[in-house]
Amino acid sequence: MFRLSGGRPSQLAATQAGQTPLVALGILAACIGTQPFGTVWIGFLASRAGAPVATAADALVALALMVPVARLVLR
Repeated sequence: MFRLSGGRPSQLAATQAGQTPLVALGILAACIGTQPFGTVWIGFLASRAGAPVATAADALVALALMVPVARLVLR
């Protein structure tokens, strides 16, 4: 019955959770914490300039912020 109920995936998830680096969890917490600001920003910009412009601007800002971080991580 244990194998039929998905016991194997549960075991894998339990063992992998302990191996997650704390830095990754900190980055995840920061991303979740700043999400409301991004939502307000894109909503404000969409109301002023339109949804296509807001989406493009949001993507460019995200790219500009991710490139320096990616360079540091990939060293």
